Amino acid sequence: KMYSQLVFKDFQANFKRMDGLLLNHKHNTYELFLLTEGEADVCVGRRRYPLNPGYLFLMPPNMEHKYVSEQICAGYEISFSRKFLELFFTKDMIKRLTRCFAAEVLCLSKDEVKLFAAIYDKMLAQKKCGGDYPVQLALLLDMLNESSITAGGIPVKQKDDKKEITALEDVIAYMNAHYREI
Repeated sequence: KMYSQLVFKDFQANFKRMDGLLLNHKHNTYELFLLTEGEADVCVGRRRYPLNPGYLFLMPPNMEHKYVSEQICAGYEISFSRKFLELFFTKDMIKRLTRCFAAEVLCLSKDEVKLFAAIYDKMLAQKKCGGDYPVQLALLLDMLNESSITAGGIPVKQKDDKKEITALEDVIAYMNAHYREI
């Protein structure tokens, strides 16, 4: 069941409540699911991850997965297509923004959970006035790329020899350079 949602072609944000088993499925989109209530397991192939509140599941396109829960659970879900990313970002930027999906599951800090929720709420609030979804999504993915605690204890952070530029600076620079086309 979806309680609040924002749906556009190639981009959507939902607050979902689930109970029981969600059968194996896959999407042609990237999916972020932040569990906020209850407990669930997510299965990806033979890997099974227990999710508790504050755990974020990150699924790249076309990966089969399922959710299993013996209780009602809820959370934020944001999904977006590669096509959506290509409308606003360069190939290099897309590569940088989506590197967090290699983690599959992240354990977010309380501050990161609050930031995720605030960005989600901002996206919903803007649904009637055009919004800056690409900027908000870039901020969110940039935060996730900086998150260093994964469910398996493996850091997601990757060092870059090049000068680090924040995702927001890249988005603003791109939009300024291409504002007539956007």
